[in-house]
Amino acid sequence: MREVIFLQRSTTSAISAICLLGCVVACDISPSPDPNATLIDLAAIAHNDAAVLQSKNSALAQQRHADSEELISEIQRLCGTNSEGKLPESCSNEIVQGAVDKQAVSLKETVTESDAATRSAQAIVSAIDSAPSESLGLLGQQLVDLVRAGAAAPQSGIAQLNPRNEINKGTSKDDLIHDRESLKKALDWEYSAIYGLGVALAHSPAGTRTAVSDAITAHRDRVELLESSFAESFPNETIPRPEAAYEFSGYPEPHDAQSSRAFFDSLEADSAAWWLHALSESHSATWRALCASLAAQSAARR
Repeated sequence: MREVIFLQRSTTSAISAICLLGCVVACDISPSPDPNATLIDLAAIAHNDAAVLQSKNSALAQQRHADSEELISEIQRLCGTNSEGKLPESCSNEIVQGAVDKQAVSLKETVTESDAATRSAQAIVSAIDSAPSESLGLLGQQLVDLVRAGAAAPQSGIAQLNPRNEINKGTSKDDLIHDRESLKKALDWEYSAIYGLGVALAHSPAGTRTAVSDAITAHRDRVELLESSFAESFPNETIPRPEAAYEFSGYPEPHDAQSSRAFFDSLEADSAAWWLHALSESHSATWRALCASLAAQSAARR
């Protein structure tokens, strides 16, 4: 029996550790580092959302303002500091904010609440490939927050890692091996989710059976996608198979209507956290995009 550990707290810690490592790496800077263009674009989109939505949806406007500020801080963190422990002039508050404001001017338009959130969520997924690896955890969390605020979850395509194409794009063999192992872990996670939700379904009342059943279908669809990807990307390796049973440590044990609902909510919240963690450690472009999309889709089902 495979043991499944409650992930939410440990996943957050892992992402924090990754961000801390990114700071250590980023502090070894060139004399005049340029603010990251991808993050400038995303900060401008968030800035524009906040301005447009101010009179329509104050909560989402505040969230997007905070997202923009968070991205600006991330841009400056990546710039590092000079020998005096200060931001380099090229990444000063004035320079970075000016770049964001200039980019935001070209984005001004009237949007509805759902249009703004959905457009911004898709923009994050589209930017995942070019974003700094140290910033993936942050971008993934902003994506999930947008989905929970009403954005349509971006849809993923087939998770083809395609080793030859990825190597041609500059992905190292070691990074591909890392993503392959992450793909194996992803399959095991999805297998365990299907097993656990099946147990919860048996104890679910009529009012929640549909939600649990739909979640099982969604996880099965993921397994089909991941298995297909693994078979085509790594044809000489055996596809991981599910265990006969899984034990869920730290989760409510489903035995009646209330505990089944609690188990369902915890597992689906953890599914978003699991895919966010996978995103923060991803390397190849296709695997990054898939992890981001599945994190968002998990958040949409909560």
